[in-house]
Formats: sequence, structure tokens, C-alpha cells
Amino acid sequence: MSNPRISVVTPAFNEAEHIRETLESVSVQDYPNVEHIIIDDGSTDQTPSILAEFSSNHELRVVRTENRGQSAALNTGFEQATGDYVAWVNGDDILFTRTALSRVVEAFEADEDVDLVYGMHALIDGEGTFRGLHVPVPWFDINRLKRWCFGAFVFMRRDVARTYSLDTNYNYALDYEMFLRAATNGCEFAYVPNTLLGYRTHNATKSVQGAEDMHDESQVIKQRYGVKIGLSHYLHRVFDKVLLTGLRFYGLLTILTLLQHKKKLTTEDAMGSWLSCLVAQLQRISPTTTH
Repeated sequence: MSNPRISVVTPAFNEAEHIRETLESVSVQDYPNVEHIIIDDGSTDQTPSILAEFSSNHELRVVRTENRGQSAALNTGFEQATGDYVAWVNGDDILFTRTALSRVVEAFEADEDVDLVYGMHALIDGEGTFRGLHVPVPWFDINRLKRWCFGAFVFMRRDVARTYSLDTNYNYALDYEMFLRAATNGCEFAYVPNTLLGYRTHNATKSVQGAEDMHDESQVIKQRYGVKIGLSHYLHRVFDKVLLTGLRFYGLLTILTLLQHKKKLTTEDAMGSWLSCLVAQLQRISPTTTH
């Protein structure tokens, strides 16, 4: 297929502080056939006026709805998407490199059996400063996914996005449930060794404010998908933590590569100095967590 279309779907509720960066990260992609659908979930801040500023910058379509929550907004976006592939990018996150969508499309086009694609993602704070790199386990395994959500599987074929739309009963681990449901039903996942997303973590994000609720919801989801908590489960968790530590060391090499090619980043000054980047990653190298 020549230049298949990819739809970037962004749910946004009162994201005036960060939505510009999200929009810019999509508009500077080197891939030529992109539509960006923003589901403005009843924002009451300056989000609508900022979206209006970008209306002519790239193929941007804004759908304004009453406030119904993230999952409902995303499902609306999935239904509105006209692309062959869909990328889910939240209103405070960014596409981290200018080649992110190109790499995703290449992965899909290389194997017609692949349903979802994932890669590395940078962690950025409220100001957009680089705080580390998450390198997911490259070898997809549904049993590992049942133990923890080890990747951001947010690039998918359009029919997958619509078939496995988000369950509106979940507010925190909604993505995790979607990925598990897709995997359980035989969807194929593929890893690409590129930094695709910039995932924002700061005190105002839902994942930070609702960390305890997210944990509780994840446990409910695990039970729903038949996760058995026993000796084998804990032994595998120990192995997962050791593996994750090794992947974080590998992330140091990837960070050095990113620093050498800053012009390929959607925000060139996001990473700062090489020293601050390496220190941030070294602080993450600990076997104490799989998140």
C-alpha cells in the first residue's frame, strides 16, 4: 500500500498547558499522510482556542463533546478515524521523534498479521524535560502482560481500535484492560526499536493522583483475566524485575543515540544536557519496580 493513512486520536480535557506540544509533535512528523483527530471532552479552559490556532497547520479535526471521560472520548475518536492505522496520543503526551509515525507504518506494512505495534517511550515531566527512557520487553508474551503492563501498545490497526474499544467501566487502567482483551483474543503485537512516545508524568496526571486506584483497578482486571497469584507468579515477577533492570541499562545506549540526533526529536531541547539525561536514567535503574 502506498502511503497508507494514519489517524492520531487525542482525547483532551482542559489540556491548555500541554496541548500545544502535542499538536506540534504531530505536525512535524515526516510521514505524509496523517490526520489528527482531537476529541475535546468538554474543556472549560483555553483548550478550544488553542486548537483553533492550529486548525490550518496540519490536517486537524476537532470533535467537541460533553464531558464523558477519557474512554468515551477515545472511542469516539476511534469511530471518527479514517486511517488504516490509529495512534492514541493523550492531550498531555507527545510523539517524541519526527520519524515515530513512519516507523509505526513500516512495522504494519512489513507484516500484515501484526495488529498492534509498540516501542520505547521517553518519560517527561510537566515542563517537558526528559526524565528517563522506558524500554519495554521486546518479546511480547501474554503471560507477562497479565503480570504487568510492560508497554504502551497504542498503535493499532483501525479495525482493532474499533473492535476492542475501551471499556467505559474503567477509569484508570482502561488501556491495560483493552490490551489484555486484544491479546486474549489472539491479536498479534510487534516491537519496533524506536522511541515513539513522550509520556508525561507529573503530580497533576491521573496516573499519579490516582495511583492507588489504578493499582486496585489493575488487580480487578487481572482477576477478570484469570491471573493466578501463587509461587510461580512471584518467581516470574522477580525475573521481570531483573529483565527490566537490564533493559534500563540498554536505555542508556539509546539515550546517547538520541542526544546525537536531536534534530530528529519533535522538541529538540527536551533532553537537555547529556549528563542530566544519563543521570535521570541511572536513577531509574533499580530492580524494585516493573513500572
